[in-house]
This record gives sequence, C-alpha cells and structure tokens, in this order.
Amino acid sequence: MKTFRIIMAILLAGFFLVSSDLKCKNKQEKEKAQDTEQTAQTTASAKEPDTKENQQSTQEKESKQEENQQYKQEFEKKYKIKQVPVDETNKIMFYLAKGPCYGFCPVYKAWIYPDGKVLFEGIRNVKFEGTGVGELSDEQIKRIKSILQEVPWEELQDQYVTNVTDIPSTLVAYPLGKYYKAVYIYYVGRPPKELAILQKAVQMVEQILLKETEYEQADISKYNPPEFKVERADIPSKGAK
Repeated sequence: MKTFRIIMAILLAGFFLVSSDLKCKNKQEKEKAQDTEQTAQTTASAKEPDTKENQQSTQEKESKQEENQQYKQEFEKKYKIKQVPVDETNKIMFYLAKGPCYGFCPVYKAWIYPDGKVLFEGIRNVKFEGTGVGELSDEQIKRIKSILQEVPWEELQDQYVTNVTDIPSTLVAYPLGKYYKAVYIYYVGRPPKELAILQKAVQMVEQILLKETEYEQADISKYNPPEFKVERADIPSKGAK
C-alpha cells in the first residue's frame, strides 16, 4: 500500500509538471503571436502615411493637369497670340513690353539682342520717351542671359490672366526652337511656380532696361524687329502689343 501511494505521488507530480510545461508553452506561443500581430500593425501604420501622400500627390497632379487643360481650352476661345518664327539673321534674345494702368506705370517695349544692342520704345512714364537704341555692357548681357536661363520656358502657358482691372499687362517673348515663346501676363494673386520665376526675371530685366541703360534717339524700324501681339476675341486688348 505504501508503494502504491509512492507511485501515485510520482504520477501526480509528473502530471502537474507536464501540465505546467504545456501551459507555459501555450502562453509563450500566444505572446509570440500577439507580438507578430502588433509588429504587422506597426509596419502597416508606418506605410500608411506614404501611401496616403502618394495618393494625394497623384490626385493633385491629375487635378492640375485637368485644370491646365480647361485653362488652355478657355484661353483658346478668347485669346490669340501671334506666333512669330525665329529669324536667325535677326534673332533677338528677349522681348519685353509693359502696358498701361490708371496710375504711373511705365509703358514701353524693348528688344534685346544677343550682342547687347537694345531697341527701346518709351511710351509713357519712362525716363526715355520715343524710340532709341542702347548698348548693354558685357556684364549686363551675362546677367540677363543667366536670368532668362532660369525660366522654365517649356512649362509656361501662353497666358496668365485674372479677372481684374487697373494692372499693367506684360508681354514677353523668348526664342525657343523655330518659334518665339510668347507669354502674356495680366495676373493678380499667388502665381504658379513657373510664373513666379518668370515674373522675377521680368523685374530684374526691367531694372536693367529702365535704371541702368541709356538710349539715343533713333529710328528703330530700320532694324526690322519682330512684332509680338496678343488679341482678345471678346474684349479689345488693353495690354501691350
């Protein structure tokens, strides 16, 4: 009888040991599964912002493309900019014309040639009025070329117009391949990136033309400079032509 009790005690101890070991293993496996699930959730959460940002970027790009297309279609209904071919024998580096406002805005046209010659027509509110010829220094030519090279010409639309009054219009042209890239600006508000770069370039070139350059009276028609015009089909053009 004593032997039987000893055997039963050994068996019960073994049973409890096995049971305890199984419980421990089950607990470890459960904790491991929970850790794996938590890691997966953390990884998914970390990737989610990138996915949302990519989706948002794609949506913004598609929206911008659609807006540009609508803008282009609207423009084609109302505006016409004369397309001027580049004449390599009489090629200009840059054309800039500013239109009037109700105040004292400078109104003028300027043709800048690669060799530094400037044909200038001062119309109103400028130091030199009438037609004349000026010469840029090598340093000024270098500055202007550097300024113009920073402009993303191929990204620019043909026009940027907002429904406002009493602001000066701007018409620029730059040789781009076989034709001049002409851009008409009559814009108020926060500009798109490419327009902001162009506007900054215009300001810097205007500073050179109006503040740093002297002109002598001359008949500029003999140089036969290219003419750039913008016309509106619905409203007579107020801007520079």
